[in-house]
Amino acid sequence: MRKSEELLKKAIEIVEKAEEKGVYVRLLGGLAFDYLARNAKSKELRREHDDIDLAALRSQAGKLKEVLLALGLEPNNVFNALHGYERLQFFYGTAKVDVFLDYFRMCHFIDLRSRILSSRIALPPSDLLLT
Repeated sequence: MRKSEELLKKAIEIVEKAEEKGVYVRLLGGLAFDYLARNAKSKELRREHDDIDLAALRSQAGKLKEVLLALGLEPNNVFNALHGYERLQFFYGTAKVDVFLDYFRMCHFIDLRSRILSSRIALPPSDLLLT
């Protein structure tokens, strides 16, 4: 199994296990595109990924941490202590798992709070394109 396929499988497991606990988390980034285009036959749409990006609600961060720990992910305690109010970071083996809480903040700012519940598994394509 390709690393990207393994990461996508783990990312979907995270979303589904979290949802079982009433925690809403959605795929973001390259794996979200892979999930949405999973039936595409074109190899040009596929690329290798080495991380998992997620979006979640800040109000559910505590419960989400419990889910991630139960699934065997390792927290980046220093990063989480410094940035945990807006972002969390975990590791799944050598892969980094970034969790954006409420907002996507890089060189631009996107409020994701209302978007997390508008789809299942991954954020809607329109939001992915904005990121």
